[in-house]
Amino acid sequence: FNKWMPRQMDGVPKAPAPPGSVKAPPLPGKPIPTHKLKVSGLPMQCSEDDIHAFFGEHAYFIQEQTDKGKGIVKGVQIFKNADGWLTGNAIIKMKSREAALRAIVAKDRRQMKSRIIHIDYFVEPIPFPRGRILLGGLASKTSIKDLQKYFSGWHLAPESDNHEPELLLADEGWQTGEAIITFVDVPAADNVLMRFDFTQKLHNMALTVETLTPLEYDAIQEKWVESGKMAESTQGLLDQMVFIEEDLEEV
Repeated sequence: FNKWMPRQMDGVPKAPAPPGSVKAPPLPGKPIPTHKLKVSGLPMQCSEDDIHAFFGEHAYFIQEQTDKGKGIVKGVQIFKNADGWLTGNAIIKMKSREAALRAIVAKDRRQMKSRIIHIDYFVEPIPFPRGRILLGGLASKTSIKDLQKYFSGWHLAPESDNHEPELLLADEGWQTGEAIITFVDVPAADNVLMRFDFTQKLHNMALTVETLTPLEYDAIQEKWVESGKMAESTQGLLDQMVFIEEDLEEV
């Protein structure tokens, strides 16, 4: 009798867990979902030091980040209820997905102060990539509010993510006449390229527009970073525009 039955989607048997563990590593080619761990079953009296001691050699791979505004941000978040009592749950941030996998294999269903600790991946939804454009020809008196009003109703990225329009500055501190406009996702930016009337002047200035590579959310660093390539939908739109311009030139 083989307890590791083939999975319908993969058509191959799932590998058994390593000795002493109840969780098997993912099959070759299957991505590790996240670097965060969900820990449950913790004792009602449990500190961050207790969790580090429980993780043992794997505690070295618990992430700590330095934030300019907050100092050192700990990688262990222990939850409390409304009355201030521990809930027995925590979220642990590891330095990598591989470190998270190793910690699960080694520490899931292990005992801590007579309690059996359960560890699994803590998967959060990853935001869609943010589309961007570069607006040029701006008057020196242009403000962020001017740009927000100019693109009102066109699904700008939320200010809460620090993605309000960015007026570019020269080394001397003067505005360059350019601004980066970030939208809630790539389709929103593509829609602006296709449908927005850029003949509308702002402070009586004619504007230019260029495409930029999108922003992608880096779950490990927990911040937005520039993508290394143009989004496929945007590139297809640009190719279509070039094709139309060539046809017009021939006419």
